[in-house]
Amino acid sequence: MTRTKLYSELFNRYNRERRQFFLDCREESGRQNLRMLKKITILLVPFILFAFFFTPFLVRGWTISLPYYVLFGFVVLTAGISIFYASRPKIHYYVANTICTLFILGMFIITAWIDIFPYRNVPASFVPLLLIVTPTVFILRFRLIIPLMAIVDLVYSIVTLWYKVPRIAQSDVFTAFIGLVLGYMMTLTIVQLRIRDNNAKREYQRRCMVDPVTGILNKFSFENSLRDTLNARDETHECALLLVDIDNMKRMNDELGKLVGDMFLENVAEFLTSIFRGSDIIGRVGGDEFMVYVRNLKSEDWLAGKCSRIQHEIKAISNENGNINMTCSIGAAVAGKVPVSFEQMYTQADDSLYKAKTRGRGKYVLHYVHKEREVIH
Repeated sequence: MTRTKLYSELFNRYNRERRQFFLDCREESGRQNLRMLKKITILLVPFILFAFFFTPFLVRGWTISLPYYVLFGFVVLTAGISIFYASRPKIHYYVANTICTLFILGMFIITAWIDIFPYRNVPASFVPLLLIVTPTVFILRFRLIIPLMAIVDLVYSIVTLWYKVPRIAQSDVFTAFIGLVLGYMMTLTIVQLRIRDNNAKREYQRRCMVDPVTGILNKFSFENSLRDTLNARDETHECALLLVDIDNMKRMNDELGKLVGDMFLENVAEFLTSIFRGSDIIGRVGGDEFMVYVRNLKSEDWLAGKCSRIQHEIKAISNENGNINMTCSIGAAVAGKVPVSFEQMYTQADDSLYKAKTRGRGKYVLHYVHKEREVIH
């Protein structure tokens, strides 16, 4: 790989991770931004009052002018809005981030007013600092914060060069540009650290959700996903829950070793994933048990065909992994166009599996939950 392609791949990877980060933390970022805004504004109110009282003693000739009154009123108003909205039971990330963005824009306008107009021959104090601090405080998308800061810096520089003494204006424009660059650098660094934390969290969640041997859902994740699916089911189609139990899995582990047994289970999981649709749910719920939830059941013949194919393929896979001719038993619960709970589906599927096993290995039993009808093969 050439150096150019390597850099391009790293850049594309960073962009993918960054987009994923902002997507994952969308709701949380709104709440966090609102909490940060509330803390900042609440702290700024006594700080501004303190500055109003002590600055005249520290800076000779300084008086409270109109921009400072506007700043204080703006901070108090924002504090009230953030406190009120944060007390609501449900916070929408878009509203929270909009409030934060308006606060940032308002602070830039007022501080630029303070830095430029009262004193033409005095260097700026606040805008460069805001350009550094603002993007590190709030979690906002790059497509918002980066153009916003660039536009603020551009407008500030134009007005400064127009109004202030040339020597002071040039110095202020330069310090604002340095503040903008430092702000961008700090933003990229902090976002990169947040992306790493988000990647670690996603990997932890993935490990908690999937079975380490087969890579499909584990028992806990499968059951939670199935409960959510059944609760949201619209009952316009039939659905089915299959319990696939490998007969005498212990024999393979004892004769060929657990490594071969794990390879066999991994191949079974790959096969189940390949023959069912992406909308169906597949999980490993025990050492030798798999579950499959079929959302929209086509027909009884289609389901029976799937069961027969599973039994045939598991036997073929076991022969490939050790010529041991494994079989499987399948119990299925089929629900019609009526509401059904996880407990109902699982109980009936488990009962069907028990009946399949009592009739010998390599059998399947289909039980219709609300019709009290069974198909045994």
